[in-house]
Amino acid sequence: MATQTRQRTISPNTRASGSNRYKIDTKNVLSGDTLIVHIDHATKSFHEQYTFSGREVGPKKSISFNVNEDGTNIEINWSGATPIVGGSAKSMVIEKPAIEPKPMEKLSSDGVIKSLEPIVTQHTKVLVLGTMPGAESLRQQAYYSHPRNLFWKLIADVTKQEIPSTYDERKSFLLKNNIGLWDICQSCIREGSLDENISKESPSDLKNLLSEYPNIKCLAFNGQKAHKLYSKHFGTLPSVQVLSLPSSSPANAGISWEDKAESWNMINEIIN
Repeated sequence: MATQTRQRTISPNTRASGSNRYKIDTKNVLSGDTLIVHIDHATKSFHEQYTFSGREVGPKKSISFNVNEDGTNIEINWSGATPIVGGSAKSMVIEKPAIEPKPMEKLSSDGVIKSLEPIVTQHTKVLVLGTMPGAESLRQQAYYSHPRNLFWKLIADVTKQEIPSTYDERKSFLLKNNIGLWDICQSCIREGSLDENISKESPSDLKNLLSEYPNIKCLAFNGQKAHKLYSKHFGTLPSVQVLSLPSSSPANAGISWEDKAESWNMINEIIN
């Protein structure tokens, strides 16, 4: 008996009907399992969680939900299964929460946001590089603070260890396992948290960091955008292996957890 999770990110409606349908893969859910589905919105501060019994969804290959947006409400309707927590088969109207404020402590007068300091020591072997911390991470001044971001869960899967609860302990945990964190962008302009909104970026001083920490043997990019920005600003750096990993962002819902975990576990061969 296990708890399985799925993440889906809904996008602004483009159809004339104002309706979109999304599918959830359930073919690997066993009858004794519990399935939890997290639904986020790509451009709004919106999140809902639904729990399903494996007994109901296990025999199916997939279930689906329909999204209706009318400008003031978001309506979620499930097809193929009924949630045991988080709603019913009937239409559920959810008021949109207020849009998350910009992280003013990191926002300059010209709209530029700045990244966090690197987490690295002389023992670091793999440096995980994102693009720029999201709005929640900038607000908390802590990497991967969004509750739906899978980064810490993926690191737990890579190391086969339980992740500590506090951020300071998590930083120590990473360093103990020879993993470092930083971002390709030292600064940029970005509305919200989506990588596609990044513009006018200034790259981090990655060459100097690699010179100061020569034990870093691998750059692991958290998502394709980070890898593209690396190629744009640095080309190919000698003496380091490159891994392009699927993004841990909740916006990257098109790739299954199993595929993400398999890719991220390539780090394990380097840090040990």
